[in-house]
Amino acid sequence: MCDTVKVRKSAKERAKCRAGNALIGSPLVTILEAINSNSSLRSSLRSSARRKTLGFHNLLADSYRSEGKTWTQYTTHPSNPYVKPEITDAPLTHKGRLQATSLQPLTSTLPIDLVVVSPQNRATHTALLAFSHLIPSTISSGKPLVPFLAYEGVREETGVHVCDMRRSITEAKKEFPYIDYSLIKSDLDPMFMTDRRETKEEIGGRIYDFLMWLKEREEQNVAVASHSGWLMTVFNGVVLSTEELLPWFQTGELRSVKLEWRVKN
Repeated sequence: MCDTVKVRKSAKERAKCRAGNALIGSPLVTILEAINSNSSLRSSLRSSARRKTLGFHNLLADSYRSEGKTWTQYTTHPSNPYVKPEITDAPLTHKGRLQATSLQPLTSTLPIDLVVVSPQNRATHTALLAFSHLIPSTISSGKPLVPFLAYEGVREETGVHVCDMRRSITEAKKEFPYIDYSLIKSDLDPMFMTDRRETKEEIGGRIYDFLMWLKEREEQNVAVASHSGWLMTVFNGVVLSTEELLPWFQTGELRSVKLEWRVKN
């Protein structure tokens, strides 16, 4: 996808994501600011938000575009590459794995206390590769140096597109033994809908629930591995963000931010 298309898509998504504002009526306002100092407040925490790296669904869609094929998003029509069963819970491509690995020089400098991951394959794998310095070399060597928690609420907006459906937790545990799935209660995907896409309001609601959960955690430096649509709704719809944090996340992009919760006046 060319840069011009990305800019147009970003502006369009920013407008749509404002509908995901789940803070109306809440006594708390969550504020995001880019980290530019070493200040630390108890009412705030530092978070490194990262979009997953290149997945097979991205590769398939790019291939369709290069061949001049078009399709309508969020439909089950056979022309839509995102509904092909072969990309259910789409994994990373080789390029995606390299993108995740290339983050290691940066992530190794971050003081991480907790890693929260989307339970979808591509985001989980991205986190494990990017933060490999926190993972023992073999499963017999022990546990990760910090918790790696799968959290259902940070997964991509879902529905119709099977790349955004997750596989069973039973399967995921076999591939990713270092991930703690104890917070996820349903083995099968309870959120995926075949007939419609999740609304921005629904996404905003689960993002808000996640932020309130995060607020009660003791950890002060948290990494979150999620997806472009989810992150766009966070920065443009659910929290008050500074201007530089509003644009669309590029594939594999990592942003370090400070979260602060303030009581409404």
